[in-house]
This record gives sequence, C-alpha cells and structure tokens, in this order.
Amino acid sequence: MEAFIEKALPKLVEALAPHVEGQIAGLKDNATKLLDEVKDHRRASAEKDELLDQMRQVLEAVGKPSPTMPQTFTPPAAKKPIQLTREQARDPAIYRAAKAQAEKAGVPLQIVREG
Repeated sequence: MEAFIEKALPKLVEALAPHVEGQIAGLKDNATKLLDEVKDHRRASAEKDELLDQMRQVLEAVGKPSPTMPQTFTPPAAKKPIQLTREQARDPAIYRAAKAQAEKAGVPLQIVREG
C-alpha cells in the first residue's frame, strides 16, 4: 500500500495543482483588491484632512485684521445700535449672534417694533 501511495502521490499533486492554484489566485486577487480599496480610502482621508486644515486656516484668517488693510475709526457717537425686530429676537440663534456682534462693537442691542 505504501508503494502505491508513493507512486500515486506525485501524479495526484500534479493533477490537483491547477485547481489549488486557481483557488489561491482568486484569493490573491481578492486580497489585492481589498488592499487597494484600503489604500484609496486612506488617500481620500488624507486629502480630506488636508482640505479641513486649509478651511480652518481660512476661517481663522477671516476673523483677524489684515496688516495691509487699514482699520477705519468710527467715533463712539457715530456708532449706531444694532436693531432686531421682535420676530428676529425670538430666534435664539439670531439673538445670540446680534448680541455678540453688539458686544464686540461696543454698541447697545435694541429690539424694535415692526412697521
């Protein structure tokens, strides 16, 4: 029996090799595809992070005065109060934004009647 196995084993391996290689090739192709997708995702994530950093820099720069642009001086008496209608004042987001703007400008916030 052992002699039969020794003679048959090389032919058996030779016969099964194309099937096994075909299955392994499919697994290899799938693994390569998945790794490519991971790399693409990482590249896209890095690009997104870079764009977010650029956007943060732009937004930070918007709030800062530019040294090349002269700042205008408005005398305190000439500053007008910020006015909101009652309907606008009822919206918390609008009210908070107007209040912050008034505090920053050093002017009062007024709520006026419509019409």
